[in-house]
Amino acid sequence: MGLDDAVPLLTAIDIAGGQLSVMEDGAEITEHSVISFVTRFLDGTLPTTDITANNLHMAAGTMSMI
Repeated sequence: MGLDDAVPLLTAIDIAGGQLSVMEDGAEITEHSVISFVTRFLDGTLPTTDITANNLHMAAGTMSMI
């Protein structure tokens, strides 16, 4: 199993808001793409998903605090 098969490469989680966002599959991880992803998450323009036990488990491998 490769890294791409195991977990999303970039995930942002808003625990208090009960939302998470995952960088689109196949997106290249660069300084620019990460800054854009985090900026969009913080300003509310990034699509989010409600946190569930299933998708939180999926994202746990990439969890970082912002």
